[in-house]
Amino acid sequence: MPSVPPPADLPNNTITKDSPAEFQIGELAPYWLAAIIESAEDAVVTKTLDGVITSWNRGAERIFGYTAEEVIGRPINILIPADHPDEEPAILARLRAGQRIEHYETVRVRKDGSFVDISLTVSPIRGPDGRIIGASKIARDISERKRAEEALRQREEELTDFIENSAVGLHWVAADGTILWANQAELDLLGYTREEYVGHHIAEFHADREVIQDILERLTRDETLHSYEARLRCKDGSIRYVLISSNVRRRDGEFLHTRCFTRDITERRQAEESLRLYGRVLDNMVEGVSVTDEQGFIIYTNPAEDEMFGYARGELVGQHVTVQNTYPPDENERIVREVIEQLKKRGVWSGEWSNRRKDGTPFTTFARITALEISGRKHWVCVQEDITERKRAAAELQATEHRFTMF
Repeated sequence: MPSVPPPADLPNNTITKDSPAEFQIGELAPYWLAAIIESAEDAVVTKTLDGVITSWNRGAERIFGYTAEEVIGRPINILIPADHPDEEPAILARLRAGQRIEHYETVRVRKDGSFVDISLTVSPIRGPDGRIIGASKIARDISERKRAEEALRQREEELTDFIENSAVGLHWVAADGTILWANQAELDLLGYTREEYVGHHIAEFHADREVIQDILERLTRDETLHSYEARLRCKDGSIRYVLISSNVRRRDGEFLHTRCFTRDITERRQAEESLRLYGRVLDNMVEGVSVTDEQGFIIYTNPAEDEMFGYARGELVGQHVTVQNTYPPDENERIVREVIEQLKKRGVWSGEWSNRRKDGTPFTTFARITALEISGRKHWVCVQEDITERKRAAAELQATEHRFTMF
C-alpha cells in the first residue's frame, strides 16, 4: 500500500499538548489504520470490482514476492494458478452481491513461480453512497500449517495401514463385550466378514465361555493380559488356539475399549500334541531321540537323549542343535549345511557324529536323521546311539590284530 503522508500540521502523525484544539483525534484514524496495515504480517490488498490491484502492503510483498510498484494497476489474476480459472470470477460475483468471504483456503502463485497456501478473507468496499466500489483481501500464509497437516495425514495414513494390514490380529471390545473394530488379519484368522464379526459380542467367538468371562473380568479390573491362551471358533466350525494380549483404554476414568492382540498358535499346539502322542513311545526308547525345527532349534528330547548328553530333563529344549557337537565353528556350519541339504533332497541322513556332553566330555554317536512334516512345517527327527565304547573296542581289536600280523 503506498505510504500515506501525515497531516502537515502534525509531523510524524503525533498529537502533542500544543496541537490545535480544533484538531480531532478522529482525523488521525486513517493514518493509524494505514500504519497498522503496512506493518501487518498478513497480505492486505485492495482491488476494483474488475479485479485490478489498487493497494499492496509489505505483508503482501513478503508473501507473494512482488513490490507495490510491480503490481498496483495490474490484474489480481497474476497471483492465481492457471488451473483455478473460475475462482476469481466467482469471488467477484459474490462481492458484487455484497457477500463477505471468510477463511477461504486456496493456492496462489508467487513472483518466482512457486505456490503458496493461503487463507483468504475478502470483504466488499463501499463508497460514500453505499455502493460497492471494490474489495479488500486479507491473505494469510498457511504453508507451514498445511505442511504440518499433510505430514500428520501421512503419518495417520501409514499408522492406519500398519494396523489394518498387520500380520497380527487386532480388535477393540467395549465394556459390555461388544466388538467395536477388528483389522483384516483378525477377520482372516477366523473367516468372518466385518459385518459378521464387528458389532457382535466377543463371547460368540470363544469356544470356552469361562475363559472369555475371565478375560473380560480381568480387563474390567484394569489388569493387563500377556499371552493369555484361549480357543476361538472359526466360521467353518474349526477351532484356533490363540494367545491374547490386551489392556483397556480409558478416558477420564471411563472404559472406552480394550486393545487386543490375537496371535495364532494353532500349528504350534498341534505340533505339541503330536509330540506328546509320540512322546509316550519315544520316552521308552533306548536310543536318544531329539526333534528340531527347520532352523535347527531343539523342540523335544526323550529321557535317553538327555541322559546321553548329561542334561536335566528338558534342559536341551530351546537350544540350537550345534550345542551338542564338537566340530570347530567353520566346519560345524559346513557339516550342518550339508546335512540339511541332503535332508531336503532325500529326506534322510545317517552317519557318525562327533558330540560333547554337558561337562565337555567328547563322545561319538551314530545318528539317523529323518525329515518329518508336522502341521505343514519341516522338522528333523534324530535317533542316535552312543558308539564311543564300540569304536574304542574296535580300535583296540584292530591294534591287537596289527601287532599279531607283525610276527
